[in-house]
Amino acid sequence: MHWNIFAQENDSQPSRYRLDLAAIERSLREVQADFEKINARLDSPHDALSDEVVSNMLAGYRCIDEALRLNIDLFMLGNSARILELNILTLCGDDLAKRKQHVAHIQATEQRFYQQKTGSVT
Repeated sequence: MHWNIFAQENDSQPSRYRLDLAAIERSLREVQADFEKINARLDSPHDALSDEVVSNMLAGYRCIDEALRLNIDLFMLGNSARILELNILTLCGDDLAKRKQHVAHIQATEQRFYQQKTGSVT
């Protein structure tokens, strides 16, 4: 995981819940293949579902799967940094070079995440 955000001591049993990452990727690729037809039926069309977008989404799913493996409750008090990392993964991916290109965006996202008046994590 990026930035070791999920590194923790964990003496508990491994989770019995895991994501089927292969099935998720197959499903995303099917949606990607049909996206033009799907998008045409939407009230608010979306940007193309590019390989980069799918890759970023898969990075997010891997992150969630790792949290499940480690029995980490992402919604437990104190895990806001992990939720923020999940958000950044789905937007920017897990490639360090790309993250460096998006550092201003990442910093702005973090600032908004922690400082917005409504719905913030503080």
